[in-house]
Amino acid sequence: MKVGDLVMFMNEEQYARWFYGKLGIVLRTRKNMEGVDYCRVKWLEPVSYHGKYTSVSSFRCDYFEGCENESR
Repeated sequence: MKVGDLVMFMNEEQYARWFYGKLGIVLRTRKNMEGVDYCRVKWLEPVSYHGKYTSVSSFRCDYFEGCENESR
């Protein structure tokens, strides 16, 4: 996963009711102190989360699946 990739949130656990199936573009990636990869994504459409909308989120990279984008 790299900056600019189109990704889909695929984790079916804690955040699924808000983010599952949502598409975003990777803004940056990093490893936390435990060595787990995280990425920051900008959602293609703002996501309703706890009564507010968010256009950017950070989650573990393994919560996402890459999407093919033939037009890029």
